[in-house]
Amino acid sequence: MSTTSMVLERLKNEFSANSISHAYLISGDKMDTRELVDKVVNMIQEGKNEALDNLKCLDEGNKFGVKELRIIQNQMMLSSHSTYKTCYIENIERLSIPAINSMLKILEEPPKGVIFFLGCKNKNNVLDTIISRCRGYEIQRSLNENTDEVKEIFDQLHNASDVIVYVQTMEDKKEALTFLRNFLVYSRNKTIEGDNTYADICILTQKTIDDLNSNVNFKLAVEVFLLRVVRLVSSISSN
Repeated sequence: MSTTSMVLERLKNEFSANSISHAYLISGDKMDTRELVDKVVNMIQEGKNEALDNLKCLDEGNKFGVKELRIIQNQMMLSSHSTYKTCYIENIERLSIPAINSMLKILEEPPKGVIFFLGCKNKNNVLDTIISRCRGYEIQRSLNENTDEVKEIFDQLHNASDVIVYVQTMEDKKEALTFLRNFLVYSRNKTIEGDNTYADICILTQKTIDDLNSNVNFKLAVEVFLLRVVRLVSSISSN
């Protein structure tokens, strides 16, 4: 598996060598995949005076079927002054069987100059027929493993009031995910050291990460998570 920066570097090399695929299957965390596709689009745009036609179909819990794919295909077929058009379809595991069949037809005869980016959480859930028609990259979740900072923050959370105040300082979902991923590493290390309390916390942390990758209020999700963790650790310490 590769980090976002590694995948981006490989894609840069492909574009420099004019070895561009008509479709890329990017598997990994949804936020990391979005970030990668945005960077690739900016990379394509660099040094060009022309505007790049870029279509995003983000997974926000909306229904995605044949009708939506036809709209995408029609938009991609429209004439344009751009050398390339890009289309990012997120979480293709959610596509219905008819929509998958339509996607296969599009990939078999892709519109000229169109580059598809297909995002998925796990490529094992994607049909082999889709995988075979794409150039695949897998993004590793970027864990900073800054466990000292996590411990410093966690040690200051003694009660519900502390938790609420801390969570309100989080600016966006990306910051929350970074904290949770680092907290997952911290909890895993504590478990390895023999603190079985953190085995359950690892599971709870991963569930919260998954919740944040869906359409939830990130501050509320992190707040509930930390309140449960603080209470769990406090109850164990008092025994």
